[in-house]
Order: sequence, then structure tokens, then C-alpha cells
Amino acid sequence: MSFFLPGPAPDNGYRNVRDLDDASEYRDFVEQLWKEYHHLADPHFQQDAKSHFIERFWEMYLAVALIRRGYDLRSTGPVGPDFSISDAGTTIYVEATAPGPGEGADAVPEPPPMIASTVPETQILFRLRGAIEAKHVQFKRWVLDGVVNDSQPYIIAMNGRRIRESRGESNLPFIVKSVFPFGDYSVVWDTLSNEITDGFYSHRDTIQKASSSDVRTDIFECDAYGEISAVLYAWCDCATHAINLGDEFIVVHNPRARNPIRHGLFGFGHEYTSDNESVHRKNWNESEGA
Repeated sequence: MSFFLPGPAPDNGYRNVRDLDDASEYRDFVEQLWKEYHHLADPHFQQDAKSHFIERFWEMYLAVALIRRGYDLRSTGPVGPDFSISDAGTTIYVEATAPGPGEGADAVPEPPPMIASTVPETQILFRLRGAIEAKHVQFKRWVLDGVVNDSQPYIIAMNGRRIRESRGESNLPFIVKSVFPFGDYSVVWDTLSNEITDGFYSHRDTIQKASSSDVRTDIFECDAYGEISAVLYAWCDCATHAINLGDEFIVVHNPRARNPIRHGLFGFGHEYTSDNESVHRKNWNESEGA
């Protein structure tokens, strides 16, 4: 059964991939994802994709990346997280989301055509934090409704594709800066030797909205977000993605998680962990090639 359905579709991306002759390569890729994912999808998945193509694409892409690497995925039913994975008998809930650029004064602006411009980091962080906040609140509602077990780990998986400018990151990814208090990168310049002798990220635990209200960016140093075991991030769509699905994934562990996932659960992509003094990065892709 084809992923794409006939008839009107509000989402331009959906229509382009479905209908344009020169999009056949991308269309075939989406159909292959659907072939591997459809048994986990809810009954309204295909219809909803007509209006939310990137969101539904990301859910499939994420799941298939894990399936191809041998993870055991299971449906959680029509209400609740998108799916779960099993690790040594532990059920880990996974919820996928693809936040957009937002609206109003704090929205991520479109890049001006043919003109170099700075990356709107603060606005991007607002969008990532907003998505985390929404999914955190949703998870707590599922717990109250008895949909999920609050003794199991929970991963929020985000795709930054709809934010558009969420590529062009510094050495420290935006997703890390959205949950740990890292600000701008500063260097120490030795005026005697005329050389850079040190470098560090400034401490930044809040960012300010246009309304002057503060948004915290140190939530993985707060017990209030202990339901979140980790966040997973990628920037991808059906035209731009890793050859080996998942190699672009960034996993950031929550050191305050009440139900943590083990380090190395995802032995691919990039993994960030904290020891309460600093954040450490492991590039599993380089490890595989060693």
C-alpha cells in the first residue's frame, strides 16, 4: 500500500514529493520508509501526513533508523508516545516531534535570499525549548491518565527541519544549549604572545523573549524535568539525510533523569553526557570507523 494518498493536501512538501516528476527519488525513499514502518503507525497516520508531512516523515525516519540497527520497536497504541523500544527488558518510550519556526516576535526568521546573515540562535533555542516543554507536559498528562508507566525512561526526539535555519550550528549543537546553561563561546587572548591560550562557553541559564520573560536553558540541571531521560535531535528530510540512517542523530542524556537510559544505548551518531562539571561528547561514527 502506497504511503501517499490521492486528493487535496494542505502541505506543500507532501504535494511536491507526491506529484512532481523530478521528486521520484525522494518519493521512493518515503515509500520505503513506509514499507518498514506501517505496522507501527496509527490508523490516521497517512491522512495526517497530508497536513504535517515533515512531522510524519520524521516519525518514520526515526523508527526505521532504529529498526535497521536491530532495535525492537513496539506500538504504544492510539494514545501515548509514538512507539517504544526495549532494552534488556526495559521499555523506553519515544515521542517524535518536528517544531516549526514559530510565530510573532520570537519566531525564527526566514534567511534573506542571496545575502549572508547571522544564525538566529536565540530564536532557535526558543523553538527547541518550546517543543521540549510541550512534550514534557504531554508525558505528565499521559502518566495521570494511566497511558504510560512513570517508572520507564522517556526520550523526546526532535527534527529541526521545519525550523529551517537550525543547521549552521557552532561546535556545541543548539539542542545541547537548549538543556544545559551554555552561552557564547569566548577565547582568552594572550597579548604578550599574541595567541589564543584558552576558550570556553559562557554560562547562560536563561534566554529572554521579546516580551522580556525568561526561558530557562538549564533544565537538565533541574529535578523538575526528571521525567525526560534524554533528548534526541536531527536535521533531516527526504532529500537531506545520512546515508546510514541515524548517523546524524545527537543524543543528550539528562543527568537528573529519574529513569535514565544507559550510555551507549544508541551506539551511533553523537552522544552527550554530563558529569556535573562539564559535558562530554562521543562521536560513535568515528568509533565505528576506527
